[in-house]
Amino acid sequence: MRFAAAVSALALAGAAMAQNDTIIKVGEVNGTMALKFDPPFVNITQPNSTVTFIFDGVPGNHTVAQSTFANPCEPMEGGFNSGFFFVNSSSGPFGTWTLTVTDVNTPIWFYCAQQTPKVHCTAGMVGAINPPATGNTFDKFAAQASSAATVVYPSTVLSGAGAFATAGVASTTLPSGSSPTGSGSSGSGSGTGTGSGAPSASSPSSAGSLSTNGFVAFLAAAFGVAIL
Repeated sequence: MRFAAAVSALALAGAAMAQNDTIIKVGEVNGTMALKFDPPFVNITQPNSTVTFIFDGVPGNHTVAQSTFANPCEPMEGGFNSGFFFVNSSSGPFGTWTLTVTDVNTPIWFYCAQQTPKVHCTAGMVGAINPPATGNTFDKFAAQASSAATVVYPSTVLSGAGAFATAGVASTTLPSGSSPTGSGSSGSGSGTGTGSGAPSASSPSSAGSLSTNGFVAFLAAAFGVAIL
């Protein structure tokens, strides 16, 4: 009975949170491939709402890595990073990566850490959650990214400042003969890649399973439910 009640409470909590999901497309704008996040920034007002990144830019090999306003193309200490998600088919499967936003009062800045054959961050592939309307605005953040001297690829981390990953519900498969690459500082990713500083070969679904477990634990703690 306790187990059934726990499962029911977690299911209801998950369903309630899913109703507040915001979508950001990665690597495409209005169906056309682009080194952009679409929309480039979103405003979240309710804590524990989710933001789901859909990696459907084809061909695409991108990341979502948390940075700071001062250094748009460098990883924030203690920030999240999705790892590489690669898609080479317009019909998918498309990788997804979901963040739960726990702090709606502080801006969350992020960038794509891919650097070959073009540096994505300086080309304009940056984004934000709850950027200020004045002062350190998104436009200023993007302008700083365009002139960044350093672009760094961080290790894959599911939890960051003000948000944590909840689920990578779709996995992507590297087609035979394809070789996406990522360069930069050393690190491991939850996508597939080769090259200097690139993530090791693994499936994004592994990140999804890890983050899902963390998500269940978070809900259990939030609702006082024991998982047996």
